[in-house]
Amino acid sequence: MQFSEEGVNAYLASALKRKKEKLNHPLINFERALVAFSEGNCRVTIERSIFGYSIFTSGDYAVQIEGGKVKTSPRSGAIGRMPVDPNVMPYAGFLFSDVVAAMDREHKLLNKVGSIQLHEKEIAVTSAQ
Repeated sequence: MQFSEEGVNAYLASALKRKKEKLNHPLINFERALVAFSEGNCRVTIERSIFGYSIFTSGDYAVQIEGGKVKTSPRSGAIGRMPVDPNVMPYAGFLFSDVVAAMDREHKLLNKVGSIQLHEKEIAVTSAQ
């Protein structure tokens, strides 16, 4: 099955809208999450707001299936326009952890797939045999 970037982002908007109250923290409101696909890379961007001012955090990840589980390898990241060193990215999971937890059902479904291939503006998922 193939999913377009626009379709995945529409699904994320819908799924996370219902969980927005769990994603809001004191003084920090969750606004949205976006993904962007390129060849072999998935960029995840989270928009939050503090006093009405948007702050974006993003991470670039390689995604593969390893041992029947989805495994991500951080490549780079940013807080706003400030880049985060790729060596620090394994420790920056807290920036995305609440959104990942909110998408736990989808994560469990992805752990049942055979392969994931990332292409320009689309993702191809094949079922496990």
